[in-house]
Amino acid sequence: MIEGERYLIIQKTLSKNESYSRKMERCIIEISILTGMTFSDILDFLQFGATKEISELDESFDWNAFRRKIVSRLKGNRGYS
Repeated sequence: MIEGERYLIIQKTLSKNESYSRKMERCIIEISILTGMTFSDILDFLQFGATKEISELDESFDWNAFRRKIVSRLKGNRGYS
């Protein structure tokens, strides 16, 4: 996956606008660093296993809370803040 095209893949996968997709790209990169998972693995998880979290993000637009919830689910612990 070419780094410059990541936001386009997010845009297509999650059916969101460019601004949202670029923010999601940065968020996924941060999650990747924190969990050790690949960008593609996290995107797959978001697409198929995090619909509740994405809906909450769409309502609140709180990217920090979204990132914490996803990292917590991927790491399997509740102590991340």
